[in-house]
Parts: sequence; structure tokens; C-alpha cells
Amino acid sequence: MIARFLSILFFLSSIFLVGCLPSWSVDWADRDAYGALREGQAAVLGEAAVLGEAADFDIEYAPIDVREFLTIVDTQLGDSGGTQILHLEDALKLAYRNSRDFQSTKEDLYSSALSLVTLSRGWSTLLFSGDSQGTTEVARTAGGGPEGGPDQSTKYLNASTGATLAKRLVGGGLIVLGASLDYAIDFVGGSDTEVLGSLVSGTFTQPLLRGAFRNLAYEEQYRRERDFLVEVFEFYRFRQLFAVQIFRDYYGVLRSRDRIENSRIGIKRLQEAYDVTRTLVDGGQVSPVQRDQAEQDLLNAQIGLELALLNYSNALDSFKITLGVPISSDLRLDYPKALEDLNEAGPKPFPFTESESVEIALSSDTRLLRARARARDSTRDVEIAADRFLPGVEFEAGISVPGTAPDEPERLQWHHHTRNVRLNFQYDLDQTENRNRYRNALIDRDRAARNLIQEQHSSTLAVRNSFRSLKQSRQSFLLQAKSATIADRRTKLAAIQRKEGAASARDVLEAENARIFARNGQTNALIDYTITRLEFLADLGMLSVDSDGLYSERNEPFGFDRLEERYSYLSPDSSRGEADEDDPSPRASASSRPHSDIADETRE
Repeated sequence: MIARFLSILFFLSSIFLVGCLPSWSVDWADRDAYGALREGQAAVLGEAAVLGEAADFDIEYAPIDVREFLTIVDTQLGDSGGTQILHLEDALKLAYRNSRDFQSTKEDLYSSALSLVTLSRGWSTLLFSGDSQGTTEVARTAGGGPEGGPDQSTKYLNASTGATLAKRLVGGGLIVLGASLDYAIDFVGGSDTEVLGSLVSGTFTQPLLRGAFRNLAYEEQYRRERDFLVEVFEFYRFRQLFAVQIFRDYYGVLRSRDRIENSRIGIKRLQEAYDVTRTLVDGGQVSPVQRDQAEQDLLNAQIGLELALLNYSNALDSFKITLGVPISSDLRLDYPKALEDLNEAGPKPFPFTESESVEIALSSDTRLLRARARARDSTRDVEIAADRFLPGVEFEAGISVPGTAPDEPERLQWHHHTRNVRLNFQYDLDQTENRNRYRNALIDRDRAARNLIQEQHSSTLAVRNSFRSLKQSRQSFLLQAKSATIADRRTKLAAIQRKEGAASARDVLEAENARIFARNGQTNALIDYTITRLEFLADLGMLSVDSDGLYSERNEPFGFDRLEERYSYLSPDSSRGEADEDDPSPRASASSRPHSDIADETRE
């Protein structure tokens, strides 16, 4: 009777646990994944980063309601209503909370951490697994009653449960502890639970040749742990690049807005020139051809304004999607103040020379990090493929102890235990598959070495190109600023001379077109330089980004030094051959000079 009660209680408890399991599993998953992320961040970024910007990592998607957010901005600005001004800082905060792409990247890192924790089971702790199953059986006995009475039926629940604990060893060994229990419950009669049998067993298996020792069994876990740390570093770098992307898109919209303003000013002046020309034509002082030219240029400018308005609307809507806010949101960027502040600050100097930038890139480029890891793994794959030629010799030892069935299943019959020791041998005479695997591993090793060299050259080329683009865009800004000054002077002079009859309508139109072109060119050059500089700094690890997406420039570059300490083959010196210990590190040499030739030119 007690057994039936306990069985029913167990059944109901199981239903309750199954119902709660989904919500509990989410909490368990978060605990494991966030724990792995904190450990990874501490290993890659340091303890200070875990307490700082990395501490807020959370995949819970809680976007900001843009209407509430703009209400806060409205209060801060003291505006009475209408279209709200969205500053760059506000755009960064919105993007880091609302951006779908940023959220997906965080979720990818979370999934990677969860996968690592799952794969780690059995190495760091005992791997628990178990199952249970049961069947209901109705037995009917004909004439089972006294003196051939009526049939009797009995309803049984036959069930079995089992559990195992497994521990994998770095040397390839495996320890397994198991326990099982079979029992039956009569739900109709009055009998108690009947234990049919129980067993406790333990086995130890250790390969002696193929796959033995040399950490071969741990290789997959080793790579997964390393790659996860690389992903943590890549996410840290992604935060910086994402902030630069928001900056680029924000000022891209401002660029489109500035073209509208330049077009409107141009139309106003072209309208004045057209009115003057028409008056002169009516007085017979100039040919009607000049009037038609002025009107045609005015119409072309109005067409250009319509196109600029279209481009601005499209750019603003695309920026809203990037921020993760509804397209219907009524936003207005901080124009013209944002551009005025950027022009007033001018092109900031770049803190490194070209050679220093190359050295830093070799210690901060995540593509090189991956390439060095692949080069190491390909060499290791050759060792693993060569190990496959060895015979499979496996030592196995085990023990099993039955319980004292049926009344005392918890008592083990140690005097009836069974021990076994076995030596397994296996060798395939056909080694074609191993031969092919080994030859391909050699090819992959050589290819990975070439790819590493190619990646180094590509990284160097990218740095050189970025540095040259930086110099070019800065020089272009200086020239465009000078051109804009000349164009303004030329436009004013042409308008004055036109009123005095000393200049033609064509002179006024050409001067105004040149002014618009110069103004747009100056804005484009300054934005291009600022964006190129920020992207360059982000690539070199020279930006820090807080939880709101607000960035600041670092005093020293942040590379993967901690990863190099943990995995020496990730160091740039490992791919250069022997390194001179007396030579200063790239980071030390890079920080020894505070400014580059671009900075010197700026001061001049």
C-alpha cells in the first residue's frame, strides 16, 4: 500500500517537474552561459573589464520606446514639441539597445558560450546521464478463483531506472559508474512493490596506442575553448566597430542634409541672378540668351534639390532601421550644429606613424588571430592523422555488484561481485582512408602556412591603404576648405559685378555652382577623414565603448596580449621566426612616439 502511494506521488511529482522544467532550464542555461562569458571576459579583457563595460552583457532584448526616449530628450532640450533632435550620443544609446543586428551578435556569443559549457561536461566534472522507462501490463488468469471461480486480473507497472556518471581523462581514458534498478508495482492487488533486480557497476577504459596520451583526446575541447576566447575578443572589437558604424551613418545623413541646405542657398542666389538678368534683358542691355541660360540653371538646381531631398529621406529611413526604431518615427538629427562642431574641431591628428600602425595591427587584427590558430591546428591535425596509423590497443577493467533482491535492493552483494580485465586490439589492414587523411592533412598544413603569410601581407596592405587614405582625406579637406573660401569670395564678387554690369549671368552661375561643389566637397572630406580615422583607431584597438555605446579614444592600443600569454603561437613573433628578446614589443615601440607625421602636419 505504501509503495502504491509512493509511486502515485512520484508520478504526480514527475508531471509537476516536467511542467516546470522549461522555465528552470532557461535559468540553468543562463547561469552556465553567463558564467562562461564572465570567465572568458576575465581571461581576454581582464578583471577590470568584467567589472566595467563587460559586466552588463545580457541577451534580454529590451528596446527603448523611441517616443518615451524622445520625450526625455525633449525635456532636456526645453523644446515645446514637434520634431525632436537626435544627437549622436542619443543615436548610440538607441542603437545599443534597439539594434537588431547588435542583438543578434550578442545572441551568437551567448549560444557559443552555451555550446562550450555543453562540450565541457565530462572534462571538468562528472557527466551525469540517466533514463527510466515503464510499461503497464494486465495479466488475466482463467479460472483463477477458488475451485474454478471467476477469472482474476492483475495490473502491474513494470519500470526500470538507471543512471551513469562518466569522467573523461585528458589521456584518452574514460571512467564510467552506473547503477540500475528494475521493479514492479501491483495497482490492483494489495502487494507491495516487488524489486526484480538491481546492479551497480564501474568501468575504466584507457587507450594505449592510438589516441592515447599527448592530449589527443582533449584536442577538440582545447580548440573550442580557445576559439571561444577569440570570439569574446572579436565581440569586444565588434562593439567598437559598431559605434563607428553608427557614427558613419549618422554623419552620412547629415551629409545628405547639408547638400539640401547648399542647394537651397544656391537656388536663392540663382533666383536673384535670374531676376537681375531678366531685368537687364527687358532693358535691352543683354541678350535674351543669357536670361534663358539663367532660367535653365535655376531649373537644374531645383531638380537637384528634389533629388537631394529624396536622398536625404532615404538615408534617414535607412538610419532608423539601423537604430532599430520605427520608420514612422519623426526624427531630426543635430543639423547644422553637429557639422559646425566637427568643422570647428577640424581634422584630429592620428597618434601613430605608418610603420607603428602596421606593428600594432599585427597584434590586434582578429583575422591574423584566426590565421595563426588555423596554422597551429593544421600542424596538430598532421599529428592526429599520423596517430591513426597506430593499432587500437585498449585496456579495459570493470566491476559489477548485484543488489540483494528482492527485499533489500539497497544492500550490495559484494561477495558475489564480478570483475573483468580486458585488452582489446584492433587494426585495419586497409589503410587507404588513413593514407588519404594524412596526405590531406599535410596539404592543409602547407596551405594554412601560406594563408597565414597572405593574411599578414593583407593586413599590412590594409593598414597602409588606410593610412594613405587618412592622409589623402586630410589633405583633401585642407584643399577643399581653401577652395570653399575662394568660391565664397568669387560668388560675392560675381554678384556685385553682375549688378554693375561688369559680369555676365554665366559668370554668376559658374561661381555659384563652384561654391556649392566646394562646400559639399569640404563637408565630404571632413566626414571621410573623421570616419576613416575612427575606423582605423577601432581596427587598432584604440577605442573604448561603454554600455551605452559612447566611445572614447584610448591612450594605448588594446590587443590580444592575454590570449598571447595563454597561447604563445598567437603571438606575432611566432610567425616571424626567432624574435630578438632585446627588441621592444610592437606596443612599446608604437607608444614611444606620441604623434605621427599627420599630427605634425596638423600642427603646422
